[in-house]
Amino acid sequence: MIDLSALKFDALIFDCDGTLVDTAPLHFKAFQAALAEQGCVLMPDWYQERLALSRDALLDEYATSHAVDIDIKSAVRDSVFHYLSLAESSKPIPETGAIVLQYAGILPMAVASSGQRACIERSLIAANLLQHFDHVVAAEDVEHHKPHPDAFLTAASLLKINPENCIAFEDTDSGLAAIHQAGCQAVDVREFASIYSEAK
Repeated sequence: MIDLSALKFDALIFDCDGTLVDTAPLHFKAFQAALAEQGCVLMPDWYQERLALSRDALLDEYATSHAVDIDIKSAVRDSVFHYLSLAESSKPIPETGAIVLQYAGILPMAVASSGQRACIERSLIAANLLQHFDHVVAAEDVEHHKPHPDAFLTAASLLKINPENCIAFEDTDSGLAAIHQAGCQAVDVREFASIYSEAK
């Protein structure tokens, strides 16, 4: 149970993958299929260590660490395509979902993610959460992804709330670093929620 009663805040900002919705197994299958189309193999352990990376960054690191030449632009496009076919299986993470429902219609709320907008929205629709958010900030909306603060600063600006008056929720070190750089109050959901997202 996440208890916010001791905190003062005017808005809530949530990461999506691993924070609001358990999506890592689905993204793994999508990346695996996209890379297989280029003759490459993605292993669960390698992927699991890089959950916080944006699509482009993960695929770029794959090419570097495996010393292979892949078409990253095509792999990004194909991984999104494959994910969208799987996203209806997305499940909400109960602890953070409860917070969303508790404050829906009471405080402004936004999503700040390094994922593609189509994937975020499809996941949130499947989890029955999208309708509760005033704004969704996606990879396409910012120049620099986490651990840079751009996504959270953009979300706070869209909500018209000063960052220091926002609570932001994350499940990765790079996401928490982005929250701190943005000047928001941070909640590490790993302290409260079970470990959901594992590639299988």
